[in-house]
Amino acid sequence: MHKLMEFILPVVFASAEAMLWVLLIGALVLIGRGKLLPSEKPLNIERTGLYRMRLAPGLNLAQSYIEAVAKQLAPLAAADGLLYCAEVCDKHIATRKQPHYLLRISVVDGLLHFEARQASAVEMQAEAPLSTAAAELHEKVRHALLAAAEGRGIQLRQNLSATPAAPLQTARAA
Repeated sequence: MHKLMEFILPVVFASAEAMLWVLLIGALVLIGRGKLLPSEKPLNIERTGLYRMRLAPGLNLAQSYIEAVAKQLAPLAAADGLLYCAEVCDKHIATRKQPHYLLRISVVDGLLHFEARQASAVEMQAEAPLSTAAAELHEKVRHALLAAAEGRGIQLRQNLSATPAAPLQTARAA
């Protein structure tokens, strides 16, 4: 490697044009590392046979978290009637006006459905019909949400499901 660098560096620095190209590429690499911005359009994603995801405008950054939850919940897709709602506080998505978003997880016709939107907890709970899912299913969903939140700086504030379940614990990044 050392011999190769002894050959390349004098060639690059001998020409002003080559040196400008090296500086330009270096600057683009350093400056080009941009931040993902929230989308202003709703996002609908369907992984055929696995799940459907509907994200409200500005919540496209929640996609990776929801996909991590979906991987863990794949075995529950056979549990029709499951309905679970939670309030999610994600520091990467939060704004002053909206520090959290609501995540609704349901199973319809053997397919997981995820809906993330910015709404009041009362509004989301009022919309939710009574769930027929057993407490075990709710516990599995709760566990999947907490496991996916761990290490991402995401907090789950409460369970808004119609059926009673233990309050969600907070998952914090170390």
